[in-house]
Amino acid sequence: MASNLAFGVFVAIGALGFLFLLISLFVGELFDHGADLVHGGFEHGGPSFFSTRVLSVLVTAFGGTGAIATQMGAGIVTSSVIGGLSGVFFAGIIFAFARFLYSQQSSSDVRREDLIGRTAEVTVTIPPGGLNRIGYRAVGHRSAEGEVN
Repeated sequence: MASNLAFGVFVAIGALGFLFLLISLFVGELFDHGADLVHGGFEHGGPSFFSTRVLSVLVTAFGGTGAIATQMGAGIVTSSVIGGLSGVFFAGIIFAFARFLYSQQSSSDVRREDLIGRTAEVTVTIPPGGLNRIGYRAVGHRSAEGEVN
């Protein structure tokens, strides 16, 4: 009787994790702004282990493998340990894959620091006391013209 109850609890936990995973896939990251408090607010450094998707995979794997272990005759504590280890394992795989995808991104943003010491060419005649139109090369490509004083 206890194993049927434990099986049902593990299945419910896995289903809840899977539901959150589906919601985050369609809606996007739900709680990532709250996760900034947990990992110190280091935004722009890539995905966090505490992102909605990674934690959803952890909960789903915990519930699924815990249910399988319970069905195979393991006790509740053993099933919980197996579920926890597999949850961390699969969440780690998803986290590593997300970090890999993040590292493949490039940016065409040009920051002020990227322009210091660069040579620019004037593309429009400069009127006395007016704004200048220049073109410059930064971050590996020629940028659109910009106005400078």
